[in-house]
Formats: sequence, C-alpha cells, structure tokens
Amino acid sequence: MIFGEMNEEEKAIIENKIIECYKIKNITFDDETLYKEEMVDGKSIKKFKESKDMPILEDMYNILRGYGKDKSF
Repeated sequence: MIFGEMNEEEKAIIENKIIECYKIKNITFDDETLYKEEMVDGKSIKKFKESKDMPILEDMYNILRGYGKDKSF
C-alpha cells in the first residue's frame, strides 16, 4: 500500500518500530535519555545529544527491512 491510508494495525507497527529505532540509540520516553554526560574541565556536565547520536532514516530502514522476515513487534 504505497498511496493509501494506513489501517490501525499498520500504524501500530510503525509506531513500535519508531520506538525501537530510538531505543537502539538509547533514547526512551525519559527526557534524561536525550542528554549525554561529558567531562569538561574535570566536571561532568549534561549536554544535549548531537545529531550523530540520534536515529536516522537508515536506522529505521534497517529495522523495517528485518520486520518482514520475522514479523516481531
């Protein structure tokens, strides 16, 4: 279904796979996971994750590519 609307089951699958995509990058529903700790002048500071620490479309593609093989949530 390329141009049609998604049904509720398809939406749920996509939502679960997006959550999985973020989980791979250690990002959850906890806002604290959006930050990483870095040492600056001997002090630990929290810094917002950079773009390299965030999931990209390739990550989502790889998750969805594997979905058809085992159909796991």
